[in-house]
Amino acid sequence: MYQLYFNPPKSSWSLRVWVLLKELAIPFEPKIVRYLDDLSEQRQQLLEEGLTAFGGAFLAGDRFTAVDAFFLPVMARIETYALHQYFSPQVLEYQKMLVNSASFQTWLTL
Repeated sequence: MYQLYFNPPKSSWSLRVWVLLKELAIPFEPKIVRYLDDLSEQRQQLLEEGLTAFGGAFLAGDRFTAVDAFFLPVMARIETYALHQYFSPQVLEYQKMLVNSASFQTWLTL
């Protein structure tokens, strides 16, 4: 029997395999592996430091940079997986700004 190690509901990679096995009725033993809480805290701290240290609305200051582009998929997943409770109001304000940006909204229509 297959064993599937996954982290629901946060991992889209796990989702793909889990749904495939379920839909094809392939038996498997689920092995849930939760992310470490301190990793979430570390991510939260890094985001807050970036938003505070450089004195702007973006992670590296007052202009959108590559670091914001890098974090955009992470910020989008907060919506997708309803992860708001894991982030501070400061990070959620940043997240809302990114996911509501004209460029991201255009991307979603492609």
